[in-house]
Amino acid sequence: MKTRVLAILLSVVTLTSLFCVSVSAVTATLEEDETYKCTSTISAKATKAKIYNAASSDHKVHGYIEYKSGDEFVTDFSFLVDKGKNSGWKNSASEFLTNKSWHLEINPYGALWTGCTADGEIVSR
Repeated sequence: MKTRVLAILLSVVTLTSLFCVSVSAVTATLEEDETYKCTSTISAKATKAKIYNAASSDHKVHGYIEYKSGDEFVTDFSFLVDKGKNSGWKNSASEFLTNKSWHLEINPYGALWTGCTADGEIVSR
């Protein structure tokens, strides 16, 4: 009987821990026909992000590390990535005492431009 109770308790603890795992990294790919792409959000006090802009892209791409303030996202740090280049990790400019929702926005250099393929990732730090 004790073994069965322990087994059930262990199963409940294991299942509970699966639902409590927070996402610490998310990715997004800007496709050639898109004007921008955002990752899903992560919860963190501070973040870092990187982008690889394909050599076949028509333009440089912007990366915007943004956090949610009220109902909208605010740009915390931005960077530009040349064609065929990897930006390396770029830190968010801010670090908060409590977690905020963050995402990475990727868009081609120029208003409403397309023609770029780029991969981006944002992680907590």
